[in-house]
Amino acid sequence: MTDCRFSTATPDASLVNAWHLQRLNMDTVWPMATGKGIKVAVIDTGINTVGSPYLSDTITGDDGATRRRITAVDLMDGPRPDDNDGMLECDHGTLVTSLLAAGRQRDGSPWSNRTNFAGIAPDVEVIAYRTLTVVADGEEQREGDPLSATIEAVRLATAEGVDIINLSQTVVEDPALKEYEAAIADAIEQGIVVVAAAGNAGAVRDRAYPAAFPGVISVGSSTQGDAGAQSSALVGNNVTIGAPGENVVGLRSSQAIDAAAVSNQAFELKGTGTSFATPIVSGVVALLLEYERRHGVDLSPAEVKERLVATADPPGHQVPDLRLGAGIVNPLRALLNLKRDPQVEPTEVASPPATVAPAPTPTEQALPVAALAIGVGSVIVVLLGVVAAIAIPAARRSSAS
Repeated sequence: MTDCRFSTATPDASLVNAWHLQRLNMDTVWPMATGKGIKVAVIDTGINTVGSPYLSDTITGDDGATRRRITAVDLMDGPRPDDNDGMLECDHGTLVTSLLAAGRQRDGSPWSNRTNFAGIAPDVEVIAYRTLTVVADGEEQREGDPLSATIEAVRLATAEGVDIINLSQTVVEDPALKEYEAAIADAIEQGIVVVAAAGNAGAVRDRAYPAAFPGVISVGSSTQGDAGAQSSALVGNNVTIGAPGENVVGLRSSQAIDAAAVSNQAFELKGTGTSFATPIVSGVVALLLEYERRHGVDLSPAEVKERLVATADPPGHQVPDLRLGAGIVNPLRALLNLKRDPQVEPTEVASPPATVAPAPTPTEQALPVAALAIGVGSVIVVLLGVVAAIAIPAARRSSAS
């Protein structure tokens, strides 16, 4: 079982900052947690880590042995198509995994001086299961692949004892749905947090699974203007929470070379869909689990879901929102358990259709980077700035570049 075959995507001449990192105040959150010690299963189209310093780093276990931080397990015996309606075969899974887990340099700075991009949980450990070959029109909708492979991956991940399962895929009808639900239920019963895409408009017109299964955190997508993205499906009150999922920056499959190099890395600059909002939430969950365990607390899946909902940034109208649920995930509030204004109470009224925000503005300027020191001093600095960071989300203060 090996990594998905590499694509021929070429490095980008110009890059942009990852606006979602600024929106979520990740530079303030990373001194508190980076996902270290948390294991996530990403069940998708597979992943290519060849030639990518973001995905090729290693970790040292308690026994002193060194292993890859991100590994691949291929559960598909079928052909590997060269192109899936515009998305090369590994790109979907690679982009999803990168948004969750792309690493940084040892001093905490980004690998490239042309973009601030990194995963939400840059030190998390990932097992990437390949269970899909087709991604239709960039949507999550599973098409033509047997659901049995995804069910097997859920079972394997549960046996592996992962902490989180990320499912950036949907299915509406399938004879194996009951078996799928049972596998998800078993994972949650074992204490595994399951995070799934709510689905995209045009692909999902009804309840989408596994997002609609009991206990699952269902993720919608938001724009740079903090609205529910129009690409996010209207699936009623099924959505638990929203996260940036329009024009997000992430990684594509890089060309195969002998050694990982930033100059070889290919990027996706306009990733759009609930597929890509989902790993952002999974990353926040990884940070939350690490932070709480370091303080002697082991949260259950239900407690994690409750924490995310209670600490979310509510939409600029009534909640729950059809596309954003309780609102947009707030990592800093989630870690510190700072609940939203109690005056903002859920109602049955949904927001009007979202407006589409412009794409990020390219920049060629090198980013100033300061090394992050995790410790008491860092947490104190974080706490001093927490009121401003929480009260005024980044996207509402200024437009990210």
